Amino acid sequence: MELGFFFSFAVLKEEEIWTARNEVIFSNKHPDVAEVVDLIKTRVAFWIKAKFNVMEYSVEDFKRGIEVIRRKRI
Repeated sequence: MELGFFFSFAVLKEEEIWTARNEVIFSNKHPDVAEVVDLIKTRVAFWIKAKFNVMEYSVEDFKRGIEVIRRKRI
C-alpha cells in the first residue's frame, strides 16, 4: 500500500501543480500554496481508499501522513 501511496502522490502532485500553473497563466489567479497541498493530500487519500479498498482509515488519516497509518496498523 505504501508504494501505491507514494506513486499516487507523485502523479496527483504533478496534476495539481499543473492546474495551479494554468490558473496563474490563463486566469491571472494566484492559488494559495496551502490549499493546493491540501487538495493534493485529499485526492491522494480518496485515490488510495478506492484503489486498495482501504476503508479502515479515514481521509484525514491519509492527509496526516503515512506515519499515522503505520501506527494504526500496529
